Amino acid sequence: MNEDYDNKNPLSDADENLSGEQAKKDFQGFLGSTKKFLSGLLNIRKDTDQEATKQAIIADIPFKGHTIWILICSIFIASIGLNANSTAVVIGAMLISPLMGPILGVGMSIAINDIDTLRRSLKNFTVMVVISILTAYLFFEFFPLRDESSELLARTEPDIRDVLIAFFGGFALVIARAKRGTVATVIFGVAIATALMPPLCTVGFGLAIGNWEYATGAIYLFIINTIFIAVATVIVLKLLRFPMVKYINSKKRRFLARITTLIAILVMIPAIITFYNVWQKSRYMSQAQDLIQQTIEVYKFKDRGRYLDNLTEINYKRNGESSIELVCMGDELIPDNVINSWISQKNTFSRLENTELRIVQGGRDDSEIKFNYINELYESKKAELLNKDERINLLESELAKMSKLTTKQIPFQQISAEAKTNFENLDSLGFAYKITTDFTKIDTIPIFDVVWKKDAKRRDIKEDTQKLSKWLKLRLNDNSVQVKQ
Repeated sequence: MNEDYDNKNPLSDADENLSGEQAKKDFQGFLGSTKKFLSGLLNIRKDTDQEATKQAIIADIPFKGHTIWILICSIFIASIGLNANSTAVVIGAMLISPLMGPILGVGMSIAINDIDTLRRSLKNFTVMVVISILTAYLFFEFFPLRDESSELLARTEPDIRDVLIAFFGGFALVIARAKRGTVATVIFGVAIATALMPPLCTVGFGLAIGNWEYATGAIYLFIINTIFIAVATVIVLKLLRFPMVKYINSKKRRFLARITTLIAILVMIPAIITFYNVWQKSRYMSQAQDLIQQTIEVYKFKDRGRYLDNLTEINYKRNGESSIELVCMGDELIPDNVINSWISQKNTFSRLENTELRIVQGGRDDSEIKFNYINELYESKKAELLNKDERINLLESELAKMSKLTTKQIPFQQISAEAKTNFENLDSLGFAYKITTDFTKIDTIPIFDVVWKKDAKRRDIKEDTQKLSKWLKLRLNDNSVQVKQ
């Protein structure tokens, strides 16, 4: 019986080999069909028109005649949009701007070893930058309104996202340019996303108001966009196998090949350094925000203390002298052991170990110091606020909060009881601080609002008002006290 079972059920060695080979063939067939599908899906060489692409890029390089005037008009439009904080106007200016031409020309000439096109591209690129900055400078120099809008300030501090936008925007632009039947919407979209024009306008704004920090930050953003668009152009054209320019003289060909290779390396080096520096700063800022969220933002003030997040200062320095300054106001002081625990927690973040953590806080008897400190910090940070309306709102909000804190320091209940005893005609008494300014300094004036009884004589009211004013100034030891009825 066992012999019959052995003869009927087990597979022979030949059957097992055939089954294994069939499975292997099926798997190879699956891989082959998947590879073929992905190749057809992702292949962009098939629809590439190399000659038309080269001619289109070369045609956009020159800056003269009509193109110059289009550039000047678009710079004026962009400057007005930035000044008015209008995103729609800025986008419209970017759509008509011809700034992208010489940058693509630089990338293409490096990719195909075309030294003549490279020379022409660099010359027109220089003309483009000089005219753009000069036009923006003249606009902001003579235009009476110079508001530091959010659209302007957004172009003064590039981060890692700007690098990625420029790089992938450049990729999309060159791929669209190379496609047979160029996709115009992609070109327009890249022109908006990479935003070459607003940084140049911001450089002109910084020069017009004498703020070198704005100018250098904006030109840094423009350089980032330029370099990474050019790098993306080189990579895409190399992947598309654009033919190299051939020269009759073999020595000249080798020399030019070395020159273009050197230029490509010189372009790549600052691109890598820029990417690394921006990436480092982004990581630092991220960890700093995490530290704030895990410490002071979750701290429970028991009294009237509060954390002023609008006045937080995060200063990143590559040399290691970075600092984080947190501002607290109110009667309560944060205990030293809590601050020490925050410092210990800070040291757990790899990027924050050498950062100085400063906690600025006040107590009951330093309301004037705190008030002045808020004004000082406001002046130093107003350029970072989004627009003038937010500046006003922030100032009014902080002054109102400080006013509430200081009014609580006046023994109003005791003073009102004494005033009622001394002045029989007194019907009600109110108190508030009034914030006034002559636009050179801000003063805080104590105001007592008095309501006299209706049946009191006018002469008695006048005399009592004068006596009450003198008494309050003596009682509070403050000659700025005012009495109003």
